Amino acid sequence: MLATVIVRTLGRPSLAASLASVVTQQRDDVGLVIVDALGSLAAPDAFGLPLRWVSRGVPLHRSVAAQAGLDAVTTRWALFLDDDDLLLPGHLSKLLAALEAAPQAVLAHADVELIGQGSFAERRGVFDKPFEPWELLLGNRMPIHAALFDAALAQREGLAFDATLDIYEDWDFWLQLRCHGEFVHAPGVSAQYVVGDQSSAAHRTRFGNEAYWRVWRKWWSRAPADWWSQALGAATQSADAVKQLQSARETLAQHSNVVSALHAELDARMQVVSELRDVLEHTQQQLRESQALAAGSAHQLAVAQGSLRWTQDVLESTRGELQSTHQQLAERSHQLGHMSQVLAATQIEQRRTADQVQALMQSSSWRLTQPLRNAVDLARRARQSAGRFRREVTSRQTLLRGEAFHSYQRWIRGPEAREHAQRREQLLGTGGASNTKLSLLMPVFNPEPAHLDAAIASVLAQSHADWELCIADDASTRPGLREQLARWGERDPRIRVLQRANNGRIAACTNSAATLAGGDWLLFMDQDDVLAPLALAEVAGAIAGHAAAGWVYSDEDKLDAGGRRVEPHFKPGFSIELLRGQNFLSHLSAIRRSLFAELGGLREGFDGAQDHDLALRAAERLRPEQVVHVPRVLYHWRAAAGSTAAAAGNKAYAVDASLRAVAEHLARSEPGAQPEALPGLPWLRVRHGVPPESASAAFAESPSDAAWAERLLAFTSGSTLQRQDDGRAPWLLRLAGGLWPSAPSWLDEMVAQIARPGVGLVAGAVYSAGRLVQGALVTVAGASAHTLCAGVRRGAPGPFGAALLARGADAVTPQAMLMRRELWPLWQQAAGVDPVASALAFAGAVRAAGWRVVWTPFASFDSSVER
Repeated sequence: MLATVIVRTLGRPSLAASLASVVTQQRDDVGLVIVDALGSLAAPDAFGLPLRWVSRGVPLHRSVAAQAGLDAVTTRWALFLDDDDLLLPGHLSKLLAALEAAPQAVLAHADVELIGQGSFAERRGVFDKPFEPWELLLGNRMPIHAALFDAALAQREGLAFDATLDIYEDWDFWLQLRCHGEFVHAPGVSAQYVVGDQSSAAHRTRFGNEAYWRVWRKWWSRAPADWWSQALGAATQSADAVKQLQSARETLAQHSNVVSALHAELDARMQVVSELRDVLEHTQQQLRESQALAAGSAHQLAVAQGSLRWTQDVLESTRGELQSTHQQLAERSHQLGHMSQVLAATQIEQRRTADQVQALMQSSSWRLTQPLRNAVDLARRARQSAGRFRREVTSRQTLLRGEAFHSYQRWIRGPEAREHAQRREQLLGTGGASNTKLSLLMPVFNPEPAHLDAAIASVLAQSHADWELCIADDASTRPGLREQLARWGERDPRIRVLQRANNGRIAACTNSAATLAGGDWLLFMDQDDVLAPLALAEVAGAIAGHAAAGWVYSDEDKLDAGGRRVEPHFKPGFSIELLRGQNFLSHLSAIRRSLFAELGGLREGFDGAQDHDLALRAAERLRPEQVVHVPRVLYHWRAAAGSTAAAAGNKAYAVDASLRAVAEHLARSEPGAQPEALPGLPWLRVRHGVPPESASAAFAESPSDAAWAERLLAFTSGSTLQRQDDGRAPWLLRLAGGLWPSAPSWLDEMVAQIARPGVGLVAGAVYSAGRLVQGALVTVAGASAHTLCAGVRRGAPGPFGAALLARGADAVTPQAMLMRRELWPLWQQAAGVDPVASALAFAGAVRAAGWRVVWTPFASFDSSVER
């Protein structure tokens, strides 16, 4: 983005026209920052423009609202626009061109037409001339939206709106800005300044009253002396001119006949002026009507362009699917082979044991009554099994480290096939989960026929029989689709089809499918993906085993062009930090229908990230233990050409939608935190502020290397690091000697994470020779543990971005960790010879005491750098 338009709004009806006038600028490098000055407004329709919504939940004075808007700007140039004023087409382009031609300038201003309304209807005029700096001392010389200014300079130099000024806060701000550079004038009217009964009190203020004197008193000692000299000289000249005018009037009074004649001529000319004014007003009315029509047309054009982009995506996807038609027979054959996997056998009992241990550790009685005993017990068991952790590296862990395609195929044929057979017997032998009715929601738009058939066939092949498939066709145009869906509906009454009259895109279409649902749980399924045969049975079993659950999700993989399963995504347990960075819940996801209705379903306007937005809103209503993970691959996501499954970059708009969804979620749950896109990647980072009262940490133990510690203290910026623990710092740091941070802000990142509610332990990433060696410990397949992304090169994303995304963890390695002061005794009890056992025991005690464990790659350290 090159420029930002800042709008302070009280929710006036004129806001829509003001925003539409920004659309008429026809620039795609302009964004919006809208400040809710009323404190209770909902974000408006931004007509497709990138929008950052700022609301503090309370009413804001003009100057405070202006500062909130300026603080939210991330571009160099910015322009304020009141919610009853208008920009004419080309306004921003003209100002940007003027600034480009004058590199030394910090502000460019254009001519603005004054339009009076209501009791101000007689006010007309144009603000249309350049001015000298001393003229700016005498009064405000330009409407606020006439000027495009250097917001980056203002933020860098600490220029701010004076909260003590009820009006003329913009006049004071222009004076501050003029002290740092020149203003340039871009001639020509390109904006309209509307003055009405609802406008600010500045329009009723007479020259020289108390409001003027507040600004003059402030700037008497601040403005350069030559400004005041010129201003006072001009005022003196004005006084002489008044005297001369009085003398002239006295002379004219002596020549009454001449004056009468002049008056008569003047009356005649005024009549002409009045007639011209009527013509002008009629012309202006026509102009305003034309501008309103143009604004509406611009909005329709923006909507049409969005629909065109989506249609182009669909056409591109369809083109790739047509190219793979010759592979349909092989794909159907693969589906039959896949559905026959129900014949395989053996059970992995370790999963059940791990689930039981996890449930015990999260119970309230264990957490409240036995945290210290739990720490000692975990430490003892961890030391006993330390050797086993190193030996029991399962084939699934090998896959997590990114082994080749053939390794995954061997795992599918071996361990997974045996487990599926055993799980089928376990889940369906007693029929315990058969009374759970599941409603699958499938939005459909011009699908490839063979892929749609395969998707529906995979539902019919489910071992769990109590389901319904709710299909909503989003006004598809593909010939034969309506008949294809009708045939499936005739084949099985559990398949229900709804035909939408208009195309509304995926969120609206999915909501339509939900109106057909009669089950207590809703599952989301795309039109060309495939379910594993035990998918619904596993979900029903998880629901039966977790009565309070509100969301259930599973592992997943992809289907390549040949229908082969590739790229397994073995997911962790629920982590709100990871969910803010990426929608790792995704497929297969199920939500309780009552919660879906409470949230209002999927929100339109977030297409491409509608499921991410829903997951974030659901997480705000659920406790972590109510989000249940089924650690099995139950969903096969088809990586068709042009799809998000094939490459996230195919739908860049989805990243933008995720960014907006996370920003709104943070505004509700952790105000002050801000998301940002990771450059060139489809994932996000969240920056948390460091509270001043929390910006201090101390070494938990005196460093053995005094010289290293002194260099580290000098290198660290932001939060304060104390070499000696004097008992006042709220956080204690354990950092292995010789480790060196990659950036001076490393401590700020760790403090910002641990200062968040509920976080008790934070660890950073440790690299050796440019590769990750220490990080989060993730429990996999019951008793085995591995270090997240071990061996990944610095800067590389790792599997599914794991090396670049903050997340909650089962445990963290102890080389670089920051903990709450009250948890230090638990570390002392858990610490032992084996670092893995110690880390697992300590993290278990921390979580048993009610705290969360977080790993962040944005505080990284290197063990091989000489300092």
